[in-house]
Amino acid sequence: MKNQDNKTQYSIKRAQLGSHLVEIEMRVVNKEGRDLMQFYLPIWRPGRYELADYAKNIQHVKFSGAKGTELKFEKKDKSCWEVETDGLGEVIVQYTYYANQLDAGASFVDANQLYINPCNCFFYTQEHFYNEIELTVQVPNDFVIATGLKKIKKNILSAKNFDELADSPFIASNQLQTKSYKVKDSTFHVWFNGECKPDWDKVLSDCKDFTTEQVKVFGGFPVEEYHFLFQILPVNFYHGVEHCTSTVIALGPGYSLMKGKLYENFLGITSHELFHAWNIKAIRPVEMYPYDFQRENYSRLGYVAEGVTTYYGDLMLVRSEVISQDQYFNLLNETFDKHFYNYGRFNQSVAEASFDTWLDGYVKGIPNRKVSIYTEGSLAALLYDLEICKASGGRRSLDWVMKKLYNDFALEDKGYSEDDFKNLVNEAAGEDLSWIFNDHVYGTADYFPSINESLKYVGCQLKKTDHPHHQATYFGFRIENNIVTEVAPCSPAYEVGMHRGDEVVAVNGLAIDKNKVSDWIAYFDDNVLLTIRKDNRVEEVVLKKSQFKYYQTARIERVKAPSKQQEEAFTEWI
Repeated sequence: MKNQDNKTQYSIKRAQLGSHLVEIEMRVVNKEGRDLMQFYLPIWRPGRYELADYAKNIQHVKFSGAKGTELKFEKKDKSCWEVETDGLGEVIVQYTYYANQLDAGASFVDANQLYINPCNCFFYTQEHFYNEIELTVQVPNDFVIATGLKKIKKNILSAKNFDELADSPFIASNQLQTKSYKVKDSTFHVWFNGECKPDWDKVLSDCKDFTTEQVKVFGGFPVEEYHFLFQILPVNFYHGVEHCTSTVIALGPGYSLMKGKLYENFLGITSHELFHAWNIKAIRPVEMYPYDFQRENYSRLGYVAEGVTTYYGDLMLVRSEVISQDQYFNLLNETFDKHFYNYGRFNQSVAEASFDTWLDGYVKGIPNRKVSIYTEGSLAALLYDLEICKASGGRRSLDWVMKKLYNDFALEDKGYSEDDFKNLVNEAAGEDLSWIFNDHVYGTADYFPSINESLKYVGCQLKKTDHPHHQATYFGFRIENNIVTEVAPCSPAYEVGMHRGDEVVAVNGLAIDKNKVSDWIAYFDDNVLLTIRKDNRVEEVVLKKSQFKYYQTARIERVKAPSKQQEEAFTEWI
């Protein structure tokens, strides 16, 4: 593979089958005759705002010139290799990468597929970052490549620059199933990889319906060709990652894909990831314009990037009638559960959580410290939407804000700031909605009264509801398979020193089966003696039933006699 021009050239192929290794080669032209060059591997990937150590998957690295002369190099940090090029006109790096993580954001290779997220495993240089790229994918002749990248030939792909390459996953396999549909001027390709039997008529009809509804919001789609890349697994799985011209979505098990809750999840995550094609891929915070792959890209706008997208992902399904009003209300109720069951909501704002994804990522974190930008951001989006509708007399909604962000920032090739977003929300409403930001974006005020008041405009209300498990409501701890998962602050469980990870082994002296703790506690009701395994010790604690209720949540419902205005507003909303 000789480099005839200033393109950056890559090739990739599977190594020994069963090893999960891929062999990668990169060639760059040393046009300026530099004696030293730095080769980098990204330390994070767009769509997951936390640091990642992709370099740990590299097994062997070799640098050489075009004639095979091996070059000396030194690893300067975890993601930078400095090479003594001796002024050679072409530099080649060859290395093996371990690809054995099958989800929506990693890379995986086996006998059936070569699935790569380039941001995980492709080197780049600062000097060649914006060069045109040519990628050769060496796979068997019966393999087909699914990707948002442009195809020069069957197995040769091109990208405008490294930014596009890093954002363009691909699946090469001989098991891919595919069909497509069109909305306005854009074509949407649906690819399934893995064991499943998609009902193509239903899948294409539902996807086209919610795609059409999303395009209505913005007036157009950012790209002409878009690819849904579905990795269907034989086990329970749920994960999606957004890209400019594609999304990878991993779901399972394949035998349930078209059934019940999994198909509802399929619709929800597909709608969510599609909305990202506008919100975060095109409409991007100024701190990420452009991405810097060598350090944290701190931003407090995760509540817009993920929260607004979460809100619209579900809203688009009910607006397009892909799901019913009752199904939509159930989805809202699931969001309320996630919010009200999390006592971290009193300790961290969603703006802080947006910033802190770089600190502790997407794991649970220490007890009662953190909140989810998806959950809290979607509740804030619900408030913006309802309050803008109410203040404008139904003339505007959050749709107007998102379209303005797309037209005034994304299409003008610039990022937006926190003030830009707040100003557009206020402009849409025609009044100052700073209280939403002060109380619920930058603050930790109780959401219940705010949402309940806003819902009146569309003839709905919230009703407080007890947790379905007795021990959570009256003793203040949640449990799964006899293991304590959460303890409410100042609750009876908290006061006797119970903690996440404790195992309940007996209730009032009775050894108990898994998932029966709540039933036995409800039976004894008042004074309960628990035997727990805690910090490698066994101890007994006595819990006294509280008059205060913990882990209460909320349920949305229609008011009994809505006015004509409320009926019209409700219809306009969903």
